[in-house]
Amino acid sequence: MASPDARPTILVIGSLNMDLVAHTPRIPAGGETLLAHTYGFHTGNGGKGANQAVAIARLGGGIVRCAIVGMVGDDAFGEKLRGGLEKEGVDVSGVGVEEGKSSGVATILIEDNGQNRILVSPGANFSLTPSHIPDLDTTSPAMVVLQHEVPLDTISHAIKLYSTPPTNTLVLLNPAPAVDPATLASHDIDLSNVDFFIPNETEAGISYAGHEAAGSITTVTEAQRIAKSLLVDRGVRKAVIVTLGGQGVVAAYYNEDGEVLTEHVPAQKVNVVDTTAAGDTFTGAFAVSYVEGRGVLESIKRGVEASARTVQKKGAQGSIPMRSELGWI
Repeated sequence: MASPDARPTILVIGSLNMDLVAHTPRIPAGGETLLAHTYGFHTGNGGKGANQAVAIARLGGGIVRCAIVGMVGDDAFGEKLRGGLEKEGVDVSGVGVEEGKSSGVATILIEDNGQNRILVSPGANFSLTPSHIPDLDTTSPAMVVLQHEVPLDTISHAIKLYSTPPTNTLVLLNPAPAVDPATLASHDIDLSNVDFFIPNETEAGISYAGHEAAGSITTVTEAQRIAKSLLVDRGVRKAVIVTLGGQGVVAAYYNEDGEVLTEHVPAQKVNVVDTTAAGDTFTGAFAVSYVEGRGVLESIKRGVEASARTVQKKGAQGSIPMRSELGWI
């Protein structure tokens, strides 16, 4: 995706979804019909790829350029999703329109305690194939950011393309939704080609030991152990960063001398309203900060700061802060 723009570019390859959001006092049991709050329904632009692109554009503050590659359907949702990203300053020339398919939709239930449950109907997102990924050129991105809401074969192709010399593009993988190690291997996704691996606690457990390990990471100590194992045993190149919600973030990473360090950055104490885009904000903030030349630990701290601002507002993209709100220079 060539551009004469001299700013460093972060390329997001991922999903664009229309979010259908309901606020509810609790999640209904099987067979139960429950009335949501009267204020409780709204729609909004979302999708992990699009959310991360918005976070990069806003937190990049004109210093870092953002582009996205993805697919939408030939419907009103698709037009709104593309248009929303354009207004944020994201380059959407890589977003295709798949005729005869609906755009991706995410049904989001948000409880009074701020926790959310998300069911994604991929729609056109699953029409994104390796042929849509831009070839390397003289203006290859500084970093490529990937998630699992598009076909895994496409993710595999992108990782191989951007991690292979002579390119110096950094590869960041946010493995959401999580898949087990056997599935990753079946799609030839090798974490030794990934520079930064950023799961939440559930995704880290599944990525490490399969779906039976979902929910197994409940403490900072256990998260640090898993992060270090993913870094050293699975070969992630620079850092494994596990987001733990209210417990903050843990990381295992290599310092300049090749030594493995582990860190825990506590979450900021704030009034949590909606956690929908917290992880995407963290990922975008980390990506921007690292590309700007900050180290792993400082980039994590900035990610924690930005996501703490996000959870204090309702919605996905609308809750992501601007760089100026955080006072970042």
